[in-house]
Amino acid sequence: MHLSKVDIRNFRSFDSLTVDVQAGLNVLVGRNNTGKTNLLNAIRHALGPSASRGESLWLERDDFFRATPTVSPATSMSVTLTFTGLSEQQRSQFYEIVDFDLANLADSKAVIRFTAEWPAHKKQANIRRTGGPVSSAENMDRHRLAPPRFPSADSMCRNASNSAKSANVGRLRVSCGPASYRATMDSWSCSTL
Repeated sequence: MHLSKVDIRNFRSFDSLTVDVQAGLNVLVGRNNTGKTNLLNAIRHALGPSASRGESLWLERDDFFRATPTVSPATSMSVTLTFTGLSEQQRSQFYEIVDFDLANLADSKAVIRFTAEWPAHKKQANIRRTGGPVSSAENMDRHRLAPPRFPSADSMCRNASNSAKSANVGRLRVSCGPASYRATMDSWSCSTL
């Protein structure tokens, strides 16, 4: 697995920046004050505090893009990281953030989205990390980077109709059989519940 794409909107000196990263060694070269460190800090913010051992990650108003010193800063920012080359084990380990390519699982990619908004009346930013495929803003809550919470298969099967013996929870479908429970997400098999 490797970071293959970084998409930044309204972060520090970047109004809009997309960087394609190759597998292996990548080198950032540029004059002073051109945004090399800003690119690395955007990646650090997207990955979260556990990805950093040094100084703490704090967002300040100055971290939001400002076109000129006389213009007020943007009120929202986003950083999207796309990882490709996932092994079968990595696809199963990070399934919450994987955008599965069902035609060719080897082409699946992991996506992490970091968004921050700074409302005018607040003293700090509202930060959100999500992942996986998202087609619209209302689907964003389904892909939060937190362990999913589902009812137990027992309770779902007890509540399912006797004829169907299955139930849906978001994108998760649990089928109830006589000996075991099996979960599937869009044709991709998960572990037995």
